[in-house]
Amino acid sequence: MARKILINASEPEEVRVAVVKEGVLVDFFVELPFHRSILGNIYKGRVTHVEGGLQAAFVDFGEKREGFLPFREI
Repeated sequence: MARKILINASEPEEVRVAVVKEGVLVDFFVELPFHRSILGNIYKGRVTHVEGGLQAAFVDFGEKREGFLPFREI
């Protein structure tokens, strides 16, 4: 399956991202400067604890920010 990610960031006020799989639009995102989301972003972190019972890991992102990463997301 051919998948393409198309990004339009020519205007500083708005970033648009489209995900196209085999010529079909499967996802579309718009990010506006006044409404920034952290969901779906990529971060660098350090795994601090793995909890097998929860099937997840706890991650330290620095700057006093911690996260929860389910195994199914890896």
